[in-house]
Amino acid sequence: MAALRIEEGHWEGDTVVGKKAGKQAVVLSLLEKKTENYIALHIPAKDADSVLSVMQLLKEEFGNKFSQVFKTITVDNGPEFSGFAQVENWGSQVYFRPSLHILGAPLKTSATTGCSGPSCPRVSIDPFLQSTSYLPLMS
Repeated sequence: MAALRIEEGHWEGDTVVGKKAGKQAVVLSLLEKKTENYIALHIPAKDADSVLSVMQLLKEEFGNKFSQVFKTITVDNGPEFSGFAQVENWGSQVYFRPSLHILGAPLKTSATTGCSGPSCPRVSIDPFLQSTSYLPLMS
């Protein structure tokens, strides 16, 4: 169903590591496969505890609608997703795919998200996760 992109609610997640002011910055990115809505969440580290903590905050933000918004989430089998199966306790289905670097492919953000540049629809959550703001698709 997710591959056909005929129904909303099927997400792909990954982590992106970059540099900010000389320090490592880590983001959990979630891309909805049909609408290409994108959520980028700053996390303190690229580890399982950080990923699960921010997913818990997302669950609190969406409340009872979490499993409707996130019907499925596919992530790679990296160590930062080692506890991600716990998300199934909230009503979502979780799938794991091999990491791109395991398959020998070059690591590219756009390869994972399928979306880059100013035309990407975005959902941003402030650094303290106090509010969610949805940015419209720019054509």
